[in-house]
Amino acid sequence: MTMTHGHTCGGHKTQTYQSWSSMNDRCYITTHRWYDLYGGDGVEVCLQWRRGTVGAFANFLHDVGERPGKLMTLDRFPNTLTKNYAPGNVRWADKATQRANQRPRGDTCLIAPEQPAFH
Repeated sequence: MTMTHGHTCGGHKTQTYQSWSSMNDRCYITTHRWYDLYGGDGVEVCLQWRRGTVGAFANFLHDVGERPGKLMTLDRFPNTLTKNYAPGNVRWADKATQRANQRPRGDTCLIAPEQPAFH
């Protein structure tokens, strides 16, 4: 017997299901293009939402709800207790909101503007 998530529309996976699946992919598939910034940086998905756990997508859907629109994606917020995807640390947000919540990257350096020469 094959179990499915039952979250399709016209035979296609919903945006909510695709977001849940992508969250798991970037944390656990080492060949994913964003793995280094997520799974490779220690970000994990809580066990109850993790692919392979019975009812994982249903748990995620219950905790986070439907994706409210095409421009909304998962945001880890408030991102203070843990950097993982877990209940209480995930919301739907637009790009501007996510950018304001973005943590600094280790490879980012600030370059001060040139100072005038003193004579």
